[in-house]
Amino acid sequence: MDETALRRSLENVVTLIAGGPIGNKRHHFYEIPIPDEFTSSGQRLREIAVALACTPVVRSTRIKYRASRIDFRLVAAPDLDRVATMFNKATEKDDYENIPEFKKGVIGKTARSKGTVQADLWRFKSFDSRSALRNGRLFLVVTRNDFPWGESLCKAEESYSLVICLRDRENKKARLYTQIKNRLRNRMRARLQR
Repeated sequence: MDETALRRSLENVVTLIAGGPIGNKRHHFYEIPIPDEFTSSGQRLREIAVALACTPVVRSTRIKYRASRIDFRLVAAPDLDRVATMFNKATEKDDYENIPEFKKGVIGKTARSKGTVQADLWRFKSFDSRSALRNGRLFLVVTRNDFPWGESLCKAEESYSLVICLRDRENKKARLYTQIKNRLRNRMRARLQR
């Protein structure tokens, strides 16, 4: 492992950091900027790693010890409106479990969502022409949904931290960082022109 990647992004290992306060029964939506080079043809190992940490009120006398549930889902969709509609509809019914994840991560949503520090890893060897990453967009959705017994114990806004890492393990000449930086810069310009 290149220790420099632990402190800053490299061209083939890009780390994105986000977080902030989130209210009960709310969602935060993050579009992951997937560069074309990440989904380019060829057999090589590419990864998306996600980690989330939060510090909700806990009760050690309960099996489900966290008063506030904050977790994440990785979903593919054509646009943000589709993702927001899907999650907001589930909010009305407390039906988050039935929202399909992009593909099963190494750990999986059931196992990872049990703690206050959550992580998962998605590995890809190749992408065909029908791949959701080539034909759609990838979103990470952070959701807070408190247990009824914990609603009075929790703050109106609970904080969390989120890290997303894109890695091209076998192509050391990949220019993921440059492509992501340019894509984000273009988005900022478009926002400022509105």
